[in-house]
Amino acid sequence: MSNNEKPTIPVERAEDESDALPSLVQKVVIRRNPERESRDAKSIAVHQEVASGSHTLVLEPANPRTQVPKPRKPLKRVRPETEEVCYSSDNTKRGICLIFEHDTFRPDMNLSARKGSEVDLKSAISLFNAMGFDVHVERNLHYVDIMRLLSKVAGMDHSDSDCLAVVMLSHGNEGSLFAYDAAFPTQRLWEPFVAEKAPTLVGKPKLFFLQACQGSNMDAGVRVVSRKKSVTQTDSFASYKERA
Repeated sequence: MSNNEKPTIPVERAEDESDALPSLVQKVVIRRNPERESRDAKSIAVHQEVASGSHTLVLEPANPRTQVPKPRKPLKRVRPETEEVCYSSDNTKRGICLIFEHDTFRPDMNLSARKGSEVDLKSAISLFNAMGFDVHVERNLHYVDIMRLLSKVAGMDHSDSDCLAVVMLSHGNEGSLFAYDAAFPTQRLWEPFVAEKAPTLVGKPKLFFLQACQGSNMDAGVRVVSRKKSVTQTDSFASYKERA
């Protein structure tokens, strides 16, 4: 391997189309830190006299409850005295980003080719590369190959990574996604990353982005009016399922 060549995650191709999977779905719970920076309960009398002709202006002490305490570490402020809990992002690596792109399918599944999927793929690669992820792209994998790759990545050491990202570009139906050869429940994507399966990702964000329809009906859309021009348009989406 040359110095400029990027290492890849090997994919074990399936010899059959059956694969046992765990049934647990990880729940990520964000808990607030009860420890808050203590405040000085005593009001500090600050009087500043400003001469203004025959009048004197006196600034009364500020109400401590209206003051924002200085944080011990940088936190995003959404409004005064409200702190947003944030994940740590000070690891040496951003993390792995797996992109599964499916634009063709097994003929007997009667699914149309996903024309234009290449545009979404290039956009996703560009975005996650710019954010510092180690991007790996897999195209038109069989179902069992997807599951085996997810399990392999879950078992890797992510101690030096901030998070994990998984992107799925494919057809879909209500509650399911399509691999090259089969439909599978959407939650199969994150089931391999439960705590006992991916211990070095515990407490770290696991991000899943799905670009797929979730039904066969046409969305009615919402009428919106442009603020710049008097043009009315409709936002909606279409299903790509072919009917016999």
